[in-house]
Amino acid sequence: MRKAYIIGALALTAACDTTGGTGTIAISGGSAANHLVFTVPPTGPSAAGAAITPAVVVRAALASGAVDTSYRGIITMAIGAGSSGSGTLSGGGGVVASGGVASFGSLTISAAGTYTLTASSPPLAGTTSSPIAITP
Repeated sequence: MRKAYIIGALALTAACDTTGGTGTIAISGGSAANHLVFTVPPTGPSAAGAAITPAVVVRAALASGAVDTSYRGIITMAIGAGSSGSGTLSGGGGVVASGGVASFGSLTISAAGTYTLTASSPPLAGTTSSPIAITP
């Protein structure tokens, strides 16, 4: 019998062999991503409505900081708290991570101001960028 369990972000597999009235249980698992990190953070200035370049890249990271290449979760981008503009973000919808990495090549913010971007992919801890300037 084999069962798989998810505990937090850690996947465990348990196998049990009960041949001849005795039992052996083997449990295997490994490291799993626990937070997000900007690999290529947003930079500015950028004009309102224009794509933020270069593309913003986020990775799912292990506790050690290394990328979790097995992570395939959906990562989203949003305007962070404390931003000083009234713009809306486009292009931040869910991107499925490939090899633990998600790239956002079409992010735009509609109005001038100073903004932070927040990447999220529950249950991983999210991350917030440094402020970037969006010009009129």
